[in-house]
Amino acid sequence: MRRWIAGLCAGAALAIAAAALLVASSSAATPTATGTATATAASALNLCKVVSAARLKAAHITGPCVKSPPVTHSQSSPLGVVQTVESGAHWGTTSKVGHFLSILVESVSAPPAALAYAVKIFRGSTYANGAQFPVKGLATEALATASCPLPPEDDCTTGTIEELIGSSFVTMSIHDPAPVIRPDNPAVPAVDEKNDVDQEDTLKAPFVKIGQAVAARL
Repeated sequence: MRRWIAGLCAGAALAIAAAALLVASSSAATPTATGTATATAASALNLCKVVSAARLKAAHITGPCVKSPPVTHSQSSPLGVVQTVESGAHWGTTSKVGHFLSILVESVSAPPAALAYAVKIFRGSTYANGAQFPVKGLATEALATASCPLPPEDDCTTGTIEELIGSSFVTMSIHDPAPVIRPDNPAVPAVDEKNDVDQEDTLKAPFVKIGQAVAARL
């Protein structure tokens, strides 16, 4: 169960006041439905089929897809019963340095005030993640390059995508041993920094396309 639900239960009065204010002040941004249809769709979502082989290849992902069975949580809160459905999948392995992609979709169904609270939390997290890219809802990406944890690879690029699509929250992670574009120069840090940016740019577009493919199915 996500931490926002625990916060909702622990801070009942504050949550009710905040959600009430949100409903009153921003009806256009507040879901009026319970999100049940979205949660049902997420429970049937097969992420292994959503991301095409071409998109995976472009992002240097070659491992087979492992689908996680949907997990449903239900918990009472001061704003009503909150149900979440989590669907996930991953490609590759994290047991050693290699190419890895993971996707988790969490969909919420709840009374309007509770759903508004969840959407507010998800929206804040998504904005804080990084740079926006176009989807039918809200999505951001962030990439960074640093030394790989294990030899023989030198640099590794890691990235995250967060998306808020209706009442569904998507988190994606990618790990990619970065291609060597040009040799680093320890005496000139600017060369290393430029290499890092270029390495990230080779992964950005394919990673974003994967994010857009998932968003399009929610």
